[in-house]
Amino acid sequence: VSSLKSERFPKTSRWLNDTLLEAVKEDCSHQSVGTARTLPALLRLAASWNQLGPVFAQACATLKTAAKRVSAGKALASNLEVTLTLLEGICRQPMAREALTADEALGLGEALNGVVEAFAACYRRLSKSFEGAFDDKGDMEAWCRILGTTSKLALHLQCRLEDASVGKGAAQIPKNFDDIVGAVADALGSDSTDTVLEACKARHTSSSGGSKIKGKRKNGKVAPISKSFEVLVRLHERMMEAVSLASCFRPNDVREAEGLGKVQSKLTSSLWKWTTMLDSCSGMTDPVYQQKAWLLASQLIQTSSEFGAWSDVLEAFVPLLMKTTAEVPNEEELHKVVRSVCAKMKKQPHFLQALASSANRPDFPERAASIIKEVATASETSASVPMTDESGGADDRGRSRTDTLFESCFEQV
Repeated sequence: VSSLKSERFPKTSRWLNDTLLEAVKEDCSHQSVGTARTLPALLRLAASWNQLGPVFAQACATLKTAAKRVSAGKALASNLEVTLTLLEGICRQPMAREALTADEALGLGEALNGVVEAFAACYRRLSKSFEGAFDDKGDMEAWCRILGTTSKLALHLQCRLEDASVGKGAAQIPKNFDDIVGAVADALGSDSTDTVLEACKARHTSSSGGSKIKGKRKNGKVAPISKSFEVLVRLHERMMEAVSLASCFRPNDVREAEGLGKVQSKLTSSLWKWTTMLDSCSGMTDPVYQQKAWLLASQLIQTSSEFGAWSDVLEAFVPLLMKTTAEVPNEEELHKVVRSVCAKMKKQPHFLQALASSANRPDFPERAASIIKEVATASETSASVPMTDESGGADDRGRSRTDTLFESCFEQV
């Protein structure tokens, strides 16, 4: 019935509105619309009948109230599941996303201010005590979902409104996405991170019965790492993915100079500290967490190198290469990543020059430096080097190249 007018189904229209509004209220104790089978259909119907705005506003209000509670030292409400499921459903469905307007962007912005402040407060409390912070995996999972989903929705709204305002002299667009990723990066990259990591190590040692961090139990298994720490690492990854997406698809004339590159750098630095701690606590010989983090960061840089400004790519790529060790990454992956990025940036001679200059620094990892010098030498002599750019992309960055890619990124919540 979504293709029909809502006036023909007044009872159904009222039921739909009441059901969705009731489901996202803070004091809702049921999950009548939270199933994967019913929610997509209800969201499509609400979007088609112009009823999604009030529901989205109520969901934002619920998040705002929950954030105030957390800032006051209380735990996240256990009944946020439906609200999060609904927001994730909106993020996945193009029709639902397109139904949101500038009014919803303002409402989301107000909610995000409180959400980010609450997250920062939790992170600060974590450096002092695990009580009331991220000690519970469920809370950390919820934060990962909240920040990951709302950042993508904020990016979608900001991009759409910026596109619509071109040449129309519209009012200034609220920078909700810039605000949320910047504030989260500031929290994760704050000075309290080192204190947090020391507290994590101490807690892990205590839970191991006083054994060394890499010591094994009698049954041959290492002491377990708190799952909330692993979820916190996943939060870093989701925020990095959102920043990378923004650097690829936001128009040139509205991006803050060096803003996204600095945010990505902070997130990468914090992520590396956390993965180093997790590897030290895991008791495993191979640095699994660091390997995964390095590969994720390299994938995001390869994606942004297809569209991004060369200076932004360089600002993200050099710090990643500085993380190269004897074990991370393996030789094949390192060759593959360096050649791939250089191939995608081959039309930007300043990039390769600046990269080669960085490789000459005495503290630059020799493994990465040797590959960069090899690529630079081959470029100067026009030798045949197997670093084909298979991206098939356009020279200029923008959604005009891959609308499908832009949409699919939002559907992967």
